[in-house]
Amino acid sequence: MKLFSKDFKTKVFIKFLILIITISFSFTAIFINHQKRSLTDALIKEGLSLVKLLAYNLRLGVFSENPDFLKNPIEGVMQREGVLSVQVYTVDGRLLSSKENFQKADTEKQEKAIEISKMSNSPFYLEGRDRFAFWAPIISGDRELSKESLFYNTESFYKKGPIIGFARISVSKEILTKNFKSLLLKSLLIASIFLIIGCITAYFVAKNVTKPLNQLTEGVQAIEKGELALQIPFKTNDEIGRLAIAFNNMAESLKEREAELRSMASELSLIEERERRQIATYLHDHIGQTLAISKIKLGALRESLSSTDIAGSLDEIEELINQVIQQMRSLTFELSPPVLYELGFEPAVEWLTEQTREKHGILVDFKDDKQPKPMDDKVRIFLFQAIRELLMNIVKHSKANRAVVSICRDGNHLRIAVEDNGIGIDISMIDSPLCKKNKFGLFSIRERLKHFGGHIKIKSEIGHGTRIFLEAPLRTTENQRG
Repeated sequence: MKLFSKDFKTKVFIKFLILIITISFSFTAIFINHQKRSLTDALIKEGLSLVKLLAYNLRLGVFSENPDFLKNPIEGVMQREGVLSVQVYTVDGRLLSSKENFQKADTEKQEKAIEISKMSNSPFYLEGRDRFAFWAPIISGDRELSKESLFYNTESFYKKGPIIGFARISVSKEILTKNFKSLLLKSLLIASIFLIIGCITAYFVAKNVTKPLNQLTEGVQAIEKGELALQIPFKTNDEIGRLAIAFNNMAESLKEREAELRSMASELSLIEERERRQIATYLHDHIGQTLAISKIKLGALRESLSSTDIAGSLDEIEELINQVIQQMRSLTFELSPPVLYELGFEPAVEWLTEQTREKHGILVDFKDDKQPKPMDDKVRIFLFQAIRELLMNIVKHSKANRAVVSICRDGNHLRIAVEDNGIGIDISMIDSPLCKKNKFGLFSIRERLKHFGGHIKIKSEIGHGTRIFLEAPLRTTENQRG
């Protein structure tokens, strides 16, 4: 029931199967009932034909009342399967001859049957609980119709002569039951084969019906994971086909919108970095210079004064100015490290590892293959921010005491590896809402790298540290000329 409630294909399969079983059993029941009736009709028809033939063959014996002439026809009928007894009566109801298999009692009232036979002047049957009794009048034939001895024609026979006696054949219903059981077995076998074929048909029907829906489900799941390149194939123009077309159009629209959002995010990040650069430059060029000049003038003023109290106060002011200058420099480097613009990407990353070691006590090694790595400003700024964010994650969450940052060039791509010996992370949590809220978290780094044509790869085990690999494209020669 749990599978039935969750799996749509199972629902379709079971419903088709129930429909096929219902149809199969309905047709089987109708067929068995029809065949049962056909078997009964065939037995009655055969019994009537047999009693007609017996009555025809008993004419001479009944007319002469000679038992020897009755013996052979009666014995011939008794050899037939299911025949329980044969009786021959005179026209006044006297029993001339009888042959019986006393398997079951025969309680039929002979007088009533003889009266019916006299009135009908044609063969008939009476049905009992366990047998059929077939009656036929015995008609004396025309002495001149010698052809009747060669060609049996009951229709012409019954139109001639008076009734001289009656023939009775009792047939058991067991033969009908036996034939019905054989028919029932064959019918059930055919129904079973039909059910097997129906099950196979229902499976493929359910599979074909649910296949487009499964593809749509996979497409929705791919969108949920951020994979918008998946296209749903459609082969029909029905509702499912139109739904697939609408889904593909929606996926394409989302893909374009995602590209626009990534581009906008990149532009906003670059604008933010420029604003930081401007603030840092302003702090350095204006406030920093003003504080430096104030410090120099305070030093000159202290030298020109002889009062010890005033000199002590000036020393305190100078110390405060020194603290402000140091804090301003720290803020300037936090906002936008000048080394990234003045010396380049690799020296800036090396400076970042040194700052991490000095401020947080984690031994961070820096490795560089010394190859040229031309990058666009957007890529260089983003990668620096990404490495800074990864190092801060190590400081805050990894509980590591050692880390390594490696930079190397591989063809037209830049490869960066950030490794630590900390407690590791649960990779499945990267796409969690908590991680997505982080501005430069792993989720954000991955999405930004996609925009630049790069990707991120994470290897981690709980208790065995984490290795994060970043790959981004470098500027080619043609791009540099452009």
